Amino acid sequence: MKNSIYILILICCSYTYSQNTDLYKDNKYREDQVYISALYNTIVNKSGDINITGLSPTISIGLIRDIPLNKNRNFGLSIGAGYSYESYNSNIGMLEFYPKDVKYVTILTEETTKSQFALNSIEFPIFIRWRTSTALTYDFWRVYMGLVSKYVFYNSYTYKGENGDFKQSNLSVLNKWTYGIQLDLGYGAINASIYYGLNSFTKKAPLNSDLNPISHNILKIGLTFYIL
Repeated sequence: MKNSIYILILICCSYTYSQNTDLYKDNKYREDQVYISALYNTIVNKSGDINITGLSPTISIGLIRDIPLNKNRNFGLSIGAGYSYESYNSNIGMLEFYPKDVKYVTILTEETTKSQFALNSIEFPIFIRWRTSTALTYDFWRVYMGLVSKYVFYNSYTYKGENGDFKQSNLSVLNKWTYGIQLDLGYGAINASIYYGLNSFTKKAPLNSDLNPISHNILKIGLTFYIL
């Protein structure tokens, strides 16, 4: 998996260099870009007493294609693809690892030193975008807003505590697809980003002894860098 990430970075760098050398200084320009995001994950609209308990980042890198929709080319669509790593250190634990019998528990003991879900995904952002750029300017205001869909190709759960240390991977009790709305706002390469998840990364299953299944949404806040 590390080799795949290195290859993606090399592709992004060569893609950016090629675009800069071939940019036409006319009204037909596009701004296809490399993006890198670093966001902090929190849990909202949650059931029970579940909480984030440690540093829980999302790191993304990918390419985004510019599709202008007007003559001035300052309004259009951006469609892309990339790799995303998400980590959730929380007090959510798992009692059983069977698809039909899984049960989540709230971990409250101080002896638990780690309870982490990790998701590796291919993501597909689709944004409506507005910007103040021209063919000769590289620093400009931008607003991107749209849907980010993620296909989780590898997941894992790691536990360290009073019940021993163990790790489970490729859990069928976690969702294979996640969706969210993202807003990027900034000037130049640096942009503030906020993401709101439309579905949980966990599938519906009981939490503790409650009859209602576990539920939550993910809120992410951080920075996204767009590089020409």
